[in-house]
Amino acid sequence: MERSAYSFQEHLVHPEDSGQHPQSGEPHKKFTNYRFDPQEFKRQVKVMAEYVRRHPKFVEERRRLRRLRKSPEEL
Repeated sequence: MERSAYSFQEHLVHPEDSGQHPQSGEPHKKFTNYRFDPQEFKRQVKVMAEYVRRHPKFVEERRRLRRLRKSPEEL
């Protein structure tokens, strides 16, 4: 979601190796494999999803779309 609060817990992500750039062979974070706790990841996703569901802009847009769907039926 654009401009929403990003929740990234860097201390919960651990690199498995140094990762190497395929062309230069130099260490590069982009090509590193990372490990993390799956349960904590699921919890973080739930927290972020709830943040989006409760965001005022998201709530207002859902209401607007619901009203649009009801309008043609009432006519």
